[in-house]
Amino acid sequence: MDGLRNNKKKVIFCIKRIFVISFVAVSLLALVFIGYDILLKVENKINAQNMGKFENRSEWIDQMKNRAIKEYKHMPRLKGNLGFPRLMTQFRIDKHSPIYAWQAGGLLLGIYECTTEEEFIEIVNKRNDLLNLTGEEIDSALLAYALSYVTEDEYPDKEQINNRVLESIYANLDTQKGTLMYRTVYPSFRFIDTIGLVCPFLVRIEEGENKGQYEEMALSQLLEYEELAFNDDYDYLPFHGYDFESDAPLGKYGWGRGTGWYALGLIDTYQELEDDKRIQLENSIIKLAEAIKKYQKDDGGWGGTVNVISSQTDTSATALFLYFIKLACKLELIEKESYLVCIEAAEKCLMSNTLPNGRVINTEGDCIALGNYSYDYKYMPFTLGMTLRAVCLE
Repeated sequence: MDGLRNNKKKVIFCIKRIFVISFVAVSLLALVFIGYDILLKVENKINAQNMGKFENRSEWIDQMKNRAIKEYKHMPRLKGNLGFPRLMTQFRIDKHSPIYAWQAGGLLLGIYECTTEEEFIEIVNKRNDLLNLTGEEIDSALLAYALSYVTEDEYPDKEQINNRVLESIYANLDTQKGTLMYRTVYPSFRFIDTIGLVCPFLVRIEEGENKGQYEEMALSQLLEYEELAFNDDYDYLPFHGYDFESDAPLGKYGWGRGTGWYALGLIDTYQELEDDKRIQLENSIIKLAEAIKKYQKDDGGWGGTVNVISSQTDTSATALFLYFIKLACKLELIEKESYLVCIEAAEKCLMSNTLPNGRVINTEGDCIALGNYSYDYKYMPFTLGMTLRAVCLE
């Protein structure tokens, strides 16, 4: 009996010990998460105190330019976007993720706008690994578009990059519809991201006898999207996607960066087209400019949901809209005088969200999937590049 009693005491002791250890472990883990959240709040508060402190516009542009060149040469690893707990969102995204291709592409487009031709060629050649960013996904078309401003002699990997991008485009092409899937796992879905990432590249690429085919592919993507992802009962704003089998729109209506992707693809495709083909897109540009202007927030930016004024300002959407409006004015599609206040307010908004080191923060995190949007607002090199491109456009 004594032996049985002793064994029972040992079991109870072990259970208590396991409980105490588990309680301590869970408590420590909770403290880590709480502590990390506190650190993030402190960091955000410090950032808020230092944002936008530039003597003038030239100093602001110089700081952004220097930062963009630095981050093009050494791309920072982006952090994940899982939502909760906050510490988990800070795990770094795999360096081979397609997101890095359009981050690099965005930076290069911004750098191109604020440098001479000779400077740009020199900067592009600071990296000899861009080929590694091109894979099976079509995201790398934006990078290929940025590299179209140099020749194959000036950047030897350009031809291989173009070939890989074209391979990914053909792999995602629905030959019956003549339009591109964003991901082959959703064969009947069309995403708005594709408009900005791919269409300008298709029109600009010089492939001789295939050029007309690529232009037609880009126009089909744009015109079908306008037909199926916009609703005449609302403002001229797009849904995130559509399903052509059911003709049903999908995802958020007026998603900020998504509308920015559409604006980017629309205006860049327009400027790359021959004059006789541009007319198909003119009315779309005018209507989109009017809708964007209508929903500009008091701080000069645009929200993560464009038509919800109370939504948090997204600097990526703001930079893309600013570029769209300025280029539409330059191409004389809209009257510049009617948009001067809008342009000035947007630039001030972007400056007020720029850290002293040149980083433009408060960008909505990467969208995980259709309908699954980020609640984190952080830093993306792409936004820095698009801000430079917009601000330096004259």
